[in-house]
Order: sequence, then structure tokens, then C-alpha cells
Amino acid sequence: MEESAPQTLRLDQLETLHALWAEQGAPIADRLRPGLPDEAIDGLTEPLAVRLPVEARTWWGWHDGTKADEDNGYTGELGPEFGFLTLAQAVREYRTMRAMFEDLWHGDTAETYDDPDYWWRPSWFPITNRRGLVRCDTAVPLEAPCPIYWAYSHDHDAEGLSHPRTASFGEMVSWWIEALQDGAWEYNRHENRWIHRAERVEAGRLRSGLV
Repeated sequence: MEESAPQTLRLDQLETLHALWAEQGAPIADRLRPGLPDEAIDGLTEPLAVRLPVEARTWWGWHDGTKADEDNGYTGELGPEFGFLTLAQAVREYRTMRAMFEDLWHGDTAETYDDPDYWWRPSWFPITNRRGLVRCDTAVPLEAPCPIYWAYSHDHDAEGLSHPRTASFGEMVSWWIEALQDGAWEYNRHENRWIHRAERVEAGRLRSGLV
């Protein structure tokens, strides 16, 4: 029996995600920035020699992160500990990660990094942050699903760096939707914070670090 193709991110998924945020009273529902057209997306990523696949374009074309106001306690979280980066923020994170591992490789350090591209591939592009950046692999055909990776910033776990946590952006968002529907993610309006109920998350998804 053939395996089904990875789920590609769709706009109706994102609208479902937004409706669930609004239903729970999560601040992000009312703080989303307008989406970006393809020209603006390319203008920000071309200097990196990175071309975002359609899934990533759908994400930032839908909304370009949030109007975060950290001075007022709002951090733009789309779920427990997950920040919704603007594309400009993602570009800065990309530059930071590439520069960090290049410096460690070429610099004077007690640690040995055999290949900076192993720790942060040139094709990896940040999506969100959760105690380490969640990144999509842009080294796929434009219309193809983009695999999602996650590891701590200094994680030496070969699995986290070498193998995708899920096969596509769309699959990851479907996990977020189910977490909101199943009560694994819940926004507590009285405490103004996200609640994460790990016991309600399927074991493989929990290990992935994406839910």
C-alpha cells in the first residue's frame, strides 16, 4: 500500500487556526499583521540566496506575524511557547544562526564543529521559535511540501538535526489545530497565558517538539 503524500498547507487550515484562537480568546487572533505579496517575500529572502517554497509563502502571505507589544505583556504566541515571527524577524534569525555556526567553525573555540552546514543548513529557514527555532527546509521544488526540523539551538541530537520532525508545513499546522480542538493547547484568559497539556498530545508529536 502506497503512503499518502504529505499534507500541503492550505488557507482553509489557517482560517480554522484563526477561528480557534478567537474562540479561546487568545490575543493573537486580533493582533495579526497583513500578509505579504510574493514580491515582498522575495525582496526579503533573495539577499540570503533562499527562495521560499509555496508552503512558506502561504504562511507569510496569510499574515506576516503579529503586532506584538512585549511592553504590555503580549508576545505574539500562536500556542504554548510558539512565537509567530514576521518574515523580517525570520530573516534576522536566519542570518544570526548562519553567522553563529560560521564563527564557531572559523573561530577559536574549545568545541569542534566539523561542518557548520550540519548545524544550520543554508536551506533551513526559521518559521517559529520554541526553545530553539522551528525551521522549514527550502531545498525542495517550489510547489512541494517542505519538511520541518526542530532542535534546541545547541542540540547535538543527530536525530533533531538530520531528520525532519514532520514531512510538511501543512501537517504541522494540522497538529496545532488538533491540539487546540482536543484541549492540549488552551488559552487561559484569566492568567493571560497558554496552557500546555502534554498528556493529551500523541507521543510521537510530543517528541517532535512541534506540539
